[in-house]
This record gives sequence, structure tokens and C-alpha cells, in this order.
Amino acid sequence: MPLANRRVMSIGIAVVVLLALVGGYLVLTSSGKTMHVTAKFKRVVAVYPGSSVRILGVPVGKVTKITPHGTYVEVQMTYDGKYKVPADATAAVVPPAIVGDRYIQLAPAYLGGPTLKDKAVIEMGSTEVPAELDEIFGNLDKLNVALGPQGANAQGALSRLVAVGAKDLADGNAKRLNQAVHDVSQLFATLDDSKGDLVGIIDHLGSFTAMLAADDTNVRKVNEDLASVADFLAGEREDLSAAVGNLSVALGEIATLVKDNRTDLKINIAQLANVTNVLVRQKRNLTEFLDVAPLALRNLQQAFDESTESLATRGNFNALTNPSQELCNVLAQPARGLCKLVLEGIIPGNAAFKTGGPKQARTAQDLKQLLEVLP
Repeated sequence: MPLANRRVMSIGIAVVVLLALVGGYLVLTSSGKTMHVTAKFKRVVAVYPGSSVRILGVPVGKVTKITPHGTYVEVQMTYDGKYKVPADATAAVVPPAIVGDRYIQLAPAYLGGPTLKDKAVIEMGSTEVPAELDEIFGNLDKLNVALGPQGANAQGALSRLVAVGAKDLADGNAKRLNQAVHDVSQLFATLDDSKGDLVGIIDHLGSFTAMLAADDTNVRKVNEDLASVADFLAGEREDLSAAVGNLSVALGEIATLVKDNRTDLKINIAQLANVTNVLVRQKRNLTEFLDVAPLALRNLQQAFDESTESLATRGNFNALTNPSQELCNVLAQPARGLCKLVLEGIIPGNAAFKTGGPKQARTAQDLKQLLEVLP
């Protein structure tokens, strides 16, 4: 065999031996110790020495001894030390079938924290046993006796209850009852789908109540003010009642007035609409008036001379230098031009008299024409 192959084989054998040693060490250190535990049950049926001890349904040990006592049964068990059991573990007898050996279950599964010590004792408060058939039958027999002729049905009350219930269900209420059960089921399904929102509402209510508790002084003050207002209203309830009555009468009178004067009110409202339309159209002018009016009033106040009790004003008489020209300027076209021609011909001192032109010969016909075109 070549030297390289022998070296590879030697290395492989060494690795296998090393893994075997490590695995054996782990097995010996983890499962070499057997844990002992004792559990107290109020009764033990179909459990014997050698019965299985399990965790989550997986066999981890067995029952070693069963010792009956006056009011309980003591069961001693062992399990492999590599399985950890919580320090507050419980023990329960589990029946896999009606007939057959049962096993003991240690619960819950270990998730962390302290573990069950060796030779620990699980007391009766932490053990459970299944209901037996004879116990079930005995309880059913007691129920039958309690509901029978010697019990609740001694006067026929139970029979009447059954008869009335059957009659009510036979009259169509069975369908409604079924619908009610269906609706309740949908309600629970809706609540389950909205559990996040419900949790949020509860959180917000918690925050709100915490805020109220933190602001207890102001909350008390508000309650006291509300109580004062309530007392005041209670003391004035007669006046409030009279005011409400008068208001009711006034509303009735207004309703009658509106009914009797509906036509006039309609006309007035239409005319008021016209006024408002005018105000809207003259909005700019009104704005300008409101801007200028204060200044005008102020100027008027300042123009009043208290010593003479008169308005101190200054006139502009430049227009009097040419009165005919200013008189014609106030007229509209075409009267303005004709006015100038006539006045220049009939007023002495005008240019027509100075030049001696044909404008001087204007007659009454010209005045008649002027009057016809004046507005």
C-alpha cells in the first residue's frame, strides 16, 4: 500500500476514535445519573411498577414502586438525568385507552430556570388523575335521582319544563334559536378578528384613566363646577321653565306671522335681494366712500371756525373769467359746440363782436336750435 494511502487511513482512524471517545464521554456525563421523584395521588388505577413515565408523550423513565396510604397513593419513579424537569413540575395519570396500562406524565416541558432535584416530592395539589367510569356512572345516577320523582320532579316541575320547552321550540323558535346561536358565533368570530383593535382600545382607556388619575385635582375641580352649575340650574328651574314656555309662544307667534304675511315677506325679500345686488355692484364705490369719508369728515371738522361759527373755505373763481366757455362745457355734445357759437354771437365782448364777422348776425333761430338739442 502506498505511503500516502496509509497516512490517510491512519488519520481517518484517529478521527473516528476521537469522535467515539467524545460521544461516549457525552453519553456518560449526560445520562449516567438516574433521577428519583415521588408523586402523591388521591388514587392510582391501572398503574403498576414498570409503567412508563413520559415527558410530552416521550418515555423518559418508569414507575419503580407504588405504596398506598390512608388518603393517598405514593408513586416512586425514576427518569434519565439527561432530561430536565422544571422545579414546579406536576404529575398526571394519563389513560391512553379505556382498558390497558396507563402512564404518568411529567409537565410542563422544561424551558429554563431551576430544575427538579433528585428525590423530590410532588404533593397532591400538583397531581391529577382521570375520571373513572364507575365515578362517571355514579355521578350520572346521582343526577338522575336528583331530577327524578324523588327530587326536582316531585311536583312535575321538570316534566312541565321539558313540555314547555318542546312546545316553544316546536312553534318555530327552534329556527330563531339556531339563528341566534349562529349570530353569536359570528359575533365571537368578529371579536376574534378585531382583537388587535380591542386591545388598542383597552390600552387607550388605560392611558386615559392614568391621565385622569394623574390630574385628579383638576378633575375634582371640574366635577365641583359641574355640581355647582347643576345646583344653579335646579334652583332656577322655574324661571327656565317659564323662559322655555315664553320662547315656545314666541316661536308660535313668529310662525303665524310668517304664515299670514308670506306674500309681503316674499316681496320684501326680493326687494332686499335687489338692494344687496346694487350694493354688490357698487362694492368698489362703497369701499372708496368708506375710505374717503373719515378724511372728509375730519377735513370738515377742521374747516369749522369756532370764532366766527362758520366754515373757513377758499373758492376757486377762475371760471368766472370766461363764463360763457364754462357754461358750454357742462353741456353734452353736440349742444356744446352750438352753445359756443351762439354765445359768441349774442354776448357782448366776445370774439364775434371784436372781429365783426358773420357770427355777429346770429338770430333767435339759433337760440331755438340750441334749446332743441339741450338735454
